[in-house]
Amino acid sequence: MGYTLEWGSDEGSCRIQHSAAVDHANGLPHQGAYELAMKSKGTDVSKRNDKLSSLQKEMPQTDILSSLKTMTTKDLNLTRKKFEVAYFIAIEELPLCVYPKILCLEENHGVEFGQVYRNKITCRTFIDYIGLRKTEIYVKYSFLSISDFEYGTSKGVLNKISQFLESEGIENFRTKLVGFGADGAAVNRGSRTSVNVLLQKEIPWIIFGWCVAHRLELALKDKFAEIKAFNDVNNIILKMYNIYKKSQKKLRQLGKLVAILEEGNSFDIAGTRWIAHKIQALEMILDKYEVYMKHLENMTADFSFTQAERAKFKGYH
Repeated sequence: MGYTLEWGSDEGSCRIQHSAAVDHANGLPHQGAYELAMKSKGTDVSKRNDKLSSLQKEMPQTDILSSLKTMTTKDLNLTRKKFEVAYFIAIEELPLCVYPKILCLEENHGVEFGQVYRNKITCRTFIDYIGLRKTEIYVKYSFLSISDFEYGTSKGVLNKISQFLESEGIENFRTKLVGFGADGAAVNRGSRTSVNVLLQKEIPWIIFGWCVAHRLELALKDKFAEIKAFNDVNNIILKMYNIYKKSQKKLRQLGKLVAILEEGNSFDIAGTRWIAHKIQALEMILDKYEVYMKHLENMTADFSFTQAERAKFKGYH
């Protein structure tokens, strides 16, 4: 059933994938039909398979890739183009038999490939090699839009999304939208009036997806919390941050000290990129450690601060 002459054609097929043919050949129905066909010709299947295996071992194996070491620059460039064609075929899951056809097509467009390594067998070799060597993964991304919201409410967020999509010519987007991704802020993920709730009222089938980058940050934060050394460092950062967070006086004093010592300025650990901000803050403290210690020492002796504040500064110092 489903038989076509392309299954047995030496020319290959543009409509049948190689993997499908292999699965078919390894299936019990095909194996049974094959044995019946061989027996009708008086051939012992097991002996025939053993003979084929021994012949394959005796045949000299040509290592195409070893010849790359002795190729000229021109031949290497030609072979590189063929590698790229083979990679395209693998990524698009095309049959190997289109490889020589693509080469011929591109040659009509003026691309030079040379006269060797032009059949589907070498294409398979190239793909196998790429599968072993291509370990780097490149991720490409871009922003469709970066917009300011007039209102930070869920309706304000949804209105901005709607306005932008409609301005891009995406009409009736609610009939096409299948998912909404965001962090876990109440305005996005809340159970009453969030963006997700508003969308579900209009689009019952919509699926909410957590922001992957934000979830990764939270996972790292939870894992680091189990490490005592990290907690100690984190407490130092928070204490330093709280000293300067709401005091313009302390910031002015630090600024004057910075100007004298020709150093940098204070740090900020706020923001959604939790890990990055922590690392940035720690690097700033380590780099300007002398400045901060000097300022803490000065504030300890500054009687414009209360006794409790001076005691706290002395404890930090």
